[in-house]
Amino acid sequence: MVDEQRRQVHLAAGAVVNAVSMPATPLGEAVLHGLVTALQPAAITTLPTRGGRCPQWLLLTQPRHKPQAALADDLQTAGVRPIRSGEPVVLPVPGMLRPDVQWICPPSPRRGLPAYSVVLGLARRACHTHAAHSRTSGGTSVG
Repeated sequence: MVDEQRRQVHLAAGAVVNAVSMPATPLGEAVLHGLVTALQPAAITTLPTRGGRCPQWLLLTQPRHKPQAALADDLQTAGVRPIRSGEPVVLPVPGMLRPDVQWICPPSPRRGLPAYSVVLGLARRACHTHAAHSRTSGGTSVG
């Protein structure tokens, strides 16, 4: 859908595409690394940042095939948020420079999108890896 007043293009999450938002660092970067390492496709945009929040990424995924179950506590604590069905997913548009919405990793028509479960699985792994590292080094938590 084209919103001429806001000068943006968006899709409704659900039947064709789903999405998951999460903090860009360190979680989003870890998920992107996991996708690339596993030779999985990736399509990631930035999200508008409001009120001093840390930068957020939006990872586009294949549609879910089952109704969404409750998100695991560790993912919620880390700032992972599934985009609800029907919620708009704003996409960067070439030639319409919006500094708040840009491609981190543009989609490839030949590669498709990663499975929703793969993205959540990689996010969960990153949460556990970061938590284990934090316990041994005295660092901070993800999110």
